[in-house]
Amino acid sequence: MNKQVIFILILIFFPFANADIISINSGGGKDISIDFGGYIENFFSCSPLTCSGLSYTCGTASDGCGGTLSCGSCASGYTCSSGSCTAVSVTAGGAGGGGGGGSSPPLAEIKVIPESFNLPGTVGVTNFGKISILNTGDVSLAVNIELSNLEGIIEFEKTKLFLEKGKEEISEFRVLPQEKPGIYAGKIILTAGVKRLEVPVAINVKSEMSLFDISIELSKEKDIIEANQTLTGQVILLQAGLQEKADVTVAYVIKDFEGNVYSETSETIMVYKEKSYEHEFATQNLPPGDYLVGAEVIYSGGVATASHLFKVIDAEVSKSYFALSLELIAMLSVIIMLILLLKKYKSKSLPSYRKK
Repeated sequence: MNKQVIFILILIFFPFANADIISINSGGGKDISIDFGGYIENFFSCSPLTCSGLSYTCGTASDGCGGTLSCGSCASGYTCSSGSCTAVSVTAGGAGGGGGGGSSPPLAEIKVIPESFNLPGTVGVTNFGKISILNTGDVSLAVNIELSNLEGIIEFEKTKLFLEKGKEEISEFRVLPQEKPGIYAGKIILTAGVKRLEVPVAINVKSEMSLFDISIELSKEKDIIEANQTLTGQVILLQAGLQEKADVTVAYVIKDFEGNVYSETSETIMVYKEKSYEHEFATQNLPPGDYLVGAEVIYSGGVATASHLFKVIDAEVSKSYFALSLELIAMLSVIIMLILLLKKYKSKSLPSYRKK
């Protein structure tokens, strides 16, 4: 192998080394040599994952090194879902539906577009949607499409797919007519063997005759927040019919995609033509996971709905991402500097020729 190629490879791995002695060209000759003093520690060893690094507060998971992590159990009234403790809520008709991914390994070989849905809807009206499913793995996959908390709301034309390597398929579904307005949440779940991929879905169903429209927006920076961090959204109310002063009730909700409701509040607001305002949502004590924040404007004769999806991550995970970014930047800086030094050394080592 070319000596320069070997040198570049050593430079790439250099930031991982814990060296007591480092010397370049220590012999004084034209050959390049690097001495790490015999110490390159932990380079080929496996660093096991931790429960906090995985954002797991309960259940079990693989540590990535052949072992199993035990991340604890949940208190009474809570259930472990995807490594997080979520409250078990009971609604009319029985317990909240759902069923999380548990400790099932992720279906990383499948890529979906979009990665989540936030769909509009109207009472009594059928809507349609579609999802692109791409096999990015090295083998063919038999993929099943399942629903969590969306039975009777969404219906797929095909629930069993066979995807060859690199093949993409567009799967269409119907959003069935609902009798009542509201914000419906659940998941489309893709499984292949024991692996699974979950796609959050929110459906905002309004009254058939709507005199108001409502929207709720979060900045891109607020789509992902740390645990216990404040969440503020921009709420916009519009009069779609006769424009006159009217008092309306605006109800706010935070729920997950398992059917659990974490927060419900409401207030009365006077609207004339349009009203835009900021609202702070109670996100304290939300465990890490995927959620939606929703708003419903309730008035005489109808209801209009809107929602926005967001994610809560563990503060320690957020800090680790930041630290990793700094390490990568430092590593790239060292590599670039050493490559420049190599070029300088190479130019000096070349013989000089004088014109005759």
